[in-house]
Amino acid sequence: MATIEQLLNRIEVELSLASGLDVQIHAEDTILAILRRYYNKFFEYAWWEDYLITTTYTLDGVTGHTTVNTFEAIRRVKDIFSIYYDSEFIALPRKQNTVNPTLITRKCYAPSTDATKMFKIFPIATTGDIHVIYRTRLADAVWETPILDTEINMDDEVLISATCYDYLAAEGSNPDDTQKHKDATISRLAELTKGDTDGLHSKSQQSNSYPVDWDQWHG
Repeated sequence: MATIEQLLNRIEVELSLASGLDVQIHAEDTILAILRRYYNKFFEYAWWEDYLITTTYTLDGVTGHTTVNTFEAIRRVKDIFSIYYDSEFIALPRKQNTVNPTLITRKCYAPSTDATKMFKIFPIATTGDIHVIYRTRLADAVWETPILDTEINMDDEVLISATCYDYLAAEGSNPDDTQKHKDATISRLAELTKGDTDGLHSKSQQSNSYPVDWDQWHG
């Protein structure tokens, strides 16, 4: 795990090794923007266990919402991995849009129109505790300020190689180094995800690589 500043320094070192490039001409703002883009892309790519949090909330028993604000922790419904009710073994399903909410008898969850709560539980009169497994991405302000001592809890190597690849591809004068960083990114991403982007993944996991559609990350 490295800070944004440490990643930037390592990326500049890698770029300085590229034939024909002078590290002094590298625009840090440009590199930071590329790093931010790949952090966001890779964050969405898999459920990295290093970013998963489990929190227990109490339901208010009236509106289907929790008794506390969840927005600062859970900023998007898509960042919820699963929700468990009390001591039940099976995670709650997400409510189907074709179901009349007033007729729901089986517990489930859905997005909420209350911006401070993000989701609600049906039937809305359900009481007790729920256990939510979710992820929280770095706030935009971290990148825009930027707060360089912020730790990036994601694999260093995949971020560095992807950022170098993107920078070199745009610069266009080093096809061999560009390909080297592209190959390194594909290989490392394959090791980390192990061929299954739906499960939980550790940033330090090692495995045999598998084909990755790199083109989806470029551009």
